[in-house]
Amino acid sequence: MSYDACEIADRPSPAAAPVCVLAQQSAVLPPLHRDDAIDKRLRRKISSRLARLLPFEMRSLENAAPLVSFTFDDVPESAHSRGAAMLEQRGARGVYYVATALIGRRTAHWTLIDRDGVADLHRRGHEIGLHTHEHRAVGSFSAQEFRIDFEKNRAQLQDILPGIDPRNFAYPFGVPAFERKRQLSAFAHSSRGIQPGINAGAFDPHFLKCVELADARLTAQALDSYLDAVAAQKGWLVFLLHEVSSSPSPYGCSTGRLEHALDGVAARGIDIVTIAEALAQSKSSSALAALRARFAELS
Repeated sequence: MSYDACEIADRPSPAAAPVCVLAQQSAVLPPLHRDDAIDKRLRRKISSRLARLLPFEMRSLENAAPLVSFTFDDVPESAHSRGAAMLEQRGARGVYYVATALIGRRTAHWTLIDRDGVADLHRRGHEIGLHTHEHRAVGSFSAQEFRIDFEKNRAQLQDILPGIDPRNFAYPFGVPAFERKRQLSAFAHSSRGIQPGINAGAFDPHFLKCVELADARLTAQALDSYLDAVAAQKGWLVFLLHEVSSSPSPYGCSTGRLEHALDGVAARGIDIVTIAEALAQSKSSSALAALRARFAELS
């Protein structure tokens, strides 16, 4: 994901029309539809809010020990060269959510992984995840557009190396949409957002909570608090990372902060798992249980 809001904002409206034209329009357009841009933004906000609140499915953890997953969005090259190696030194594996249109490209902050890097991660036992092909906010797609993009994302990842079979998804920019979430409940096993928190007890697999592991936004003390909480709750903590660097960008994680997290996980007896492995330690909950859990969380 990216945190540049301009990447998901609607395009600016055309230059203001002459007053006489606006007056003519106001006489014929229904009052609620005079500003399509505002209407579109409002509908997207409502859709995103509904997606956060209303589950189509709930699952319940059945894990014997607390769990943590390390997930990487967009996949800067350093997440492959440094992040994967640091996890492997602990006998662990991570999850790499790849937007296939971005493979091998350079951004303002980093160079993204290439096809050989994706293949190497898979061979080394890391999980490859879905992140759309175009890296667009899902609310900007129609149902047909999203299905086509989703299938292209999966097909291009599968084409990199036989055996890659991505089944778990992360929302670009962390922004869900209600109808796209409904589609994802049929297309994917899970979908991760960016809402902070721990997945414990009954959880929504299509809006997994996470904590961003970035030096600029998570202090060492706050990191320890999350680790204490997931251990106490015997829950599932999902970390979101981008780059791993000795001098990270505002969105990156330093090697020292990742080492701190890995040391803290080991000290507390927390198991490091992929998303697929964590889901395998859960079971489906009834719709009634899902609604009860959601309202309990909100109250």
